[in-house]
Amino acid sequence: MKTCEVCGEKTKQRWITKIGNSKLKTCKNCKDHGKSIKKENKSRKTKKTKKKTSEKTRKSKKTTGKTLIPDYGEKIKRKREKKELTQEELSNQINEKESTINKIEKQKIKPPKRTAKKLEKKLNLKLYEKPTTPKYKSKNKKKKKKKTIGDVIELKE
Repeated sequence: MKTCEVCGEKTKQRWITKIGNSKLKTCKNCKDHGKSIKKENKSRKTKKTKKKTSEKTRKSKKTTGKTLIPDYGEKIKRKREKKELTQEELSNQINEKESTINKIEKQKIKPPKRTAKKLEKKLNLKLYEKPTTPKYKSKNKKKKKKKTIGDVIELKE
């Protein structure tokens, strides 16, 4: 049972009624206090809407195939010190927190792509690179023909 929002009476059917500037769910008796707009639907299914992702979000989800270089923290620190910058000065120049720079240099966190791009530009270094896969040479230059089950089993007739 549903309750009228005007009188509080329990009712099976409610009407959406405009009373003043408000839309209220009212019973049959209270719907006459204002302008009755429509009957309330019996099923109150809510439509699930698919979230629209912004263009930035879609671009960030794409994988670039690049990985963070090993010892990125040490390399950032060396480049920063070579340019005679403190962590505070570098953080101000690339508009990031000093604590973030500190954590990146200590490799407590990996730099987000946006921050990494700023650091690459400011310090003139590459933090992301395409991974290289080693090429293996087979020991046996001659390819051996693998045996099949027909080569091993003799059939009885």
